[in-house]
Amino acid sequence: MEDIHPIKPVIHTPLFTETQIFIFWAVGALILGWILVFIGFKLWKKYMEKKAIQAEERIKVKNYRNEALKALRKLKPKIEAQEFKAFYLGVTKVIKTYLSHRYQKKITKLTTTETMCLRKFSTTMADLINQFLTKVDEAKFANENLKISCAEEVYEIARKIINCTK
Repeated sequence: MEDIHPIKPVIHTPLFTETQIFIFWAVGALILGWILVFIGFKLWKKYMEKKAIQAEERIKVKNYRNEALKALRKLKPKIEAQEFKAFYLGVTKVIKTYLSHRYQKKITKLTTTETMCLRKFSTTMADLINQFLTKVDEAKFANENLKISCAEEVYEIARKIINCTK
């Protein structure tokens, strides 16, 4: 049986023309490009802020070191004047304050044992700090090491501690 009209083949009509597809791709590429630029800018800004913070911290550490060295130099005349108690109290305060700033930990309130239990120091630094605190404690609490030579030794150990933490 034949139809009255012959069946025509299916006509494929594209949803979008080639020009419209090109425009969609171009717009998509531009949007993707702007997104990548935005993400790149944010990452760059974050990197620069982190770099600036690190630079500020380095400056702070240098300032703390310079301040500690100045304070240490001011204590030197107390050795010649044989004001040992004042010298030992002062040098302890200077070193503990410096270490507190340097390692971001409240070391000024800690005892020698508590300070040495901190895991923030390298082996050589821990040895220097232990040697320093032991000598200072002997002088402050047991009235030992009240000699000019011992005070000068403590002074040199304190300078080494400050200079080792550059």
